[in-house]
Amino acid sequence: MRKLLHILFLAISVNSYAQFTTGNLVIYRVGTGSGSLASSGNAVFLDEYTPTGTLVRSLAIPSSDPDGSGPNKQLIASGTATSEGLLNRSVDGRYLILTGYGANTGTSGLAGTTSATVPRVVGIVDYQDNINTSTALTDYASGNNPRSATSVDGTAVWVCGAAGGVRYASSGATTSSAVSTTVANLREINVFQDQLYISTSSGSAVRIGTVGTGVPNTTGQTTVTLPGFATSTGSPYQFMLFDLDATVAGPDVLYVADDGIGLSKYSLVGGNWVLNGTVGLSSDSYRGLTGTISGSTVTLYATRNGGGNASGGGEFVSIVDATGYNAAISGTPTLLATAAANTAFRGIALAPVALSTPNNLSLTFNTTANTAILPPFVSGTINDATDPALTPGVTINVQENAVAIPAANYTLTASSSNTAVVANSGISVNAFDGLAVVKINPTGIGY
Repeated sequence: MRKLLHILFLAISVNSYAQFTTGNLVIYRVGTGSGSLASSGNAVFLDEYTPTGTLVRSLAIPSSDPDGSGPNKQLIASGTATSEGLLNRSVDGRYLILTGYGANTGTSGLAGTTSATVPRVVGIVDYQDNINTSTALTDYASGNNPRSATSVDGTAVWVCGAAGGVRYASSGATTSSAVSTTVANLREINVFQDQLYISTSSGSAVRIGTVGTGVPNTTGQTTVTLPGFATSTGSPYQFMLFDLDATVAGPDVLYVADDGIGLSKYSLVGGNWVLNGTVGLSSDSYRGLTGTISGSTVTLYATRNGGGNASGGGEFVSIVDATGYNAAISGTPTLLATAAANTAFRGIALAPVALSTPNNLSLTFNTTANTAILPPFVSGTINDATDPALTPGVTINVQENAVAIPAANYTLTASSSNTAVVANSGISVNAFDGLAVVKINPTGIGY
């Protein structure tokens, strides 16, 4: 006896895998803790903390090639190079961007290797822990330290390090192009309000500067120091820009983590950046910095004392500055967490988030695969092992924003509206990348 089956309910949901929590902080940590830090390289971890300093979890970045000859590479860092490991979140908030070496731990003279031999790798990590280390550049920071990278939306990166100036590459590329060589030895690179910025302590022309106009990806750009910012002193690393005054166009308050001064605040007054004071000490060695804004109150999160010896070190602190535009920085650093022995804290960033636009999840019948049946109405036969609804089953396209969803990232369930015809136990679902196969085994007559 044949009957028609109509699957009246199909539900799709993302699996409950570990993922970053919006509002938390992420610290670039070097070292496993089980052995001394070394200039020949150590494993890298992304440690997630709550804003109050509770460790949530640690995400290991592959320290050995994760897919053999595949596109992804290992990413390690020098355990003793305190200038490495600055961590940024992409402009759209969806990715963490980090840098390291495409080599195994124990590589002699790691920082001095050529990038042609040991590529400098850019890691792109989303909120669901997907790690992309396929951007392995053979012409970035050659013979020196890779330090920082940034991205607008994860499709391309801007990188800098102790050599080579600012460079640009598409995600997954093996080569990059020069954007600016005004200063070759750079530290932090980031984008604020559609403008590319860098920090450096090399020479006396720039400490914090803009690169060209906007976010350029073409060669020949000039890096220009921020007006009024001292250029002959200071040792800046990560920095944050905020817009706190509606009467001043663009970002008007700047916070700078400086390992030779402390954590300083500046305001843009009459076209020049004016110092509004410093918290902390020069001996604190501030290097990592990120922050959030609520009204005129800025909450900063910083890393300091990131050890450069075999035993490591580092502290995670917060500072609340409620004084607003062009007022002396207030608040004192609150210690939230301390690095374990034989590990070191480097850069810090806000945790990545999901798409800010709604996810367009879609289920459609695959007309190519379903040649023996005519979905969405499927006829079947009881106790027929060759019935198309059972073998091969109904193939369904599973997509998000018109892109196939990997099998590991979704769960598809199907249930019966008439269990006397098809029991729920008579429906099975097999997930594949971008496809799911639903098999139906009827036990009664009906619809």
